Amino acid sequence: MQRRHPFAVRTTPVQTSCPAAVRRRSFGRVDLIVALIAGPAAAGVASAQDPPASAPTALPATEAAPAATGATPAPAVPPSSAVFVRLQQITRLHNSQPNMLEGTGLVVGLNATGSGDVVSRQALQNYIRSHGLNVRESDVVTGAVALVTVTAELPAFSCEGMTIDATVSNLGDASSLFGGNLLQCELRAVDGTVYALASGPVIVGGFSAAGKTAKVTRNHTTVGHVAGGARVVQDLPSSFLSAAGDLELQLLHPNQSTVTNIATRVQEVVATLGCSARPNGISMLRITLPPQKQTEAFALEVLNRISDLPVPVHNPSTVVINEASGLVLAGEGVMISPCTIALEDLTISVAQEDEVVQPLPGFNQGQTAIVPRTQIDVTTTKNDFKPLRGGATVAELLENLKALELTPRQLVVVFQKLADNGYLQAELKVD
Repeated sequence: MQRRHPFAVRTTPVQTSCPAAVRRRSFGRVDLIVALIAGPAAAGVASAQDPPASAPTALPATEAAPAATGATPAPAVPPSSAVFVRLQQITRLHNSQPNMLEGTGLVVGLNATGSGDVVSRQALQNYIRSHGLNVRESDVVTGAVALVTVTAELPAFSCEGMTIDATVSNLGDASSLFGGNLLQCELRAVDGTVYALASGPVIVGGFSAAGKTAKVTRNHTTVGHVAGGARVVQDLPSSFLSAAGDLELQLLHPNQSTVTNIATRVQEVVATLGCSARPNGISMLRITLPPQKQTEAFALEVLNRISDLPVPVHNPSTVVINEASGLVLAGEGVMISPCTIALEDLTISVAQEDEVVQPLPGFNQGQTAIVPRTQIDVTTTKNDFKPLRGGATVAELLENLKALELTPRQLVVVFQKLADNGYLQAELKVD
């Protein structure tokens, strides 16, 4: 006897509102029914080619279990569909983390979009006084200047004379930094040391225009970019070697399979130089150098040998969804157990308008009044039961999802319920 196990879920009502005189409330409900396909005739939708529910999905050859218990495991062999990338694209030197620099400056030349607060006027007054002019705070004209914070990222091995990009963010009540120019300011590290000086024109990726009764703004206008505007004035002490004299490479995306594959490939290369490579956890690769060759020059030679080495990386079985934007991101290797899906959308719209009622002409005691009028609309959309089968590749999974004819936001609900009930054989991340 064939059985189906339905799972029904109802979402919490969501209320929205419209401006002006019309107010609308929408209550959305999604009923999701997931039933396991027990055989070719289950729910009247499974075809003869559909696999029975009792038959487990076959694993790829690379994921098969060992033939005999107790046998010596063979070295890890990357699957044929593995992605090979260069080592320098997925790792970075452990002790070469970038340093954040920050400072405070003034952006001038604004067209009546600058700050008018007391702090901005005092900062401009101090700047003018530093150039030999004695002015009062009341003499400072507002609207053309904005007090900003300036940040930059100082990479490792930076030396005097290098230029780096800087980001400028408004600190006051300025409405836009468009067309402004950053005056020279100091950028300091956490220890207070000045490593760079920043100045130059501010590039804003948007605009703002306003009149007496209307205003138009495109993108963010109070944060700008100064391309190459920060010049390094002091070398940053850096070293290729750790405190123990080793080379340590940190994985950008830690994974035990990836770090093992990297160690195997790197060991084949560095063994000829008298070095050894081994994993240090799942996020770091440690290369031990001979004691007599623990120098910066030899460490750079080892890095040059292995930086372009192609290594197989692990393909994560992960589904990332963002309910706010309706984004669904699924990688290769995402498997879904055979099931049947049906969706039902119920929308209740409540529209309210204010109507003016006037008395009839003639001698009467009626008065003009505003009477609210309410209209309620109920819309129901139903979809038939449709089978869903997972795929071993992104292309197969995409074809199976297309067959459902669902919107991105409906796919978000489907993946959430598939994961909750054990049909999604992958990690689900919700942003």
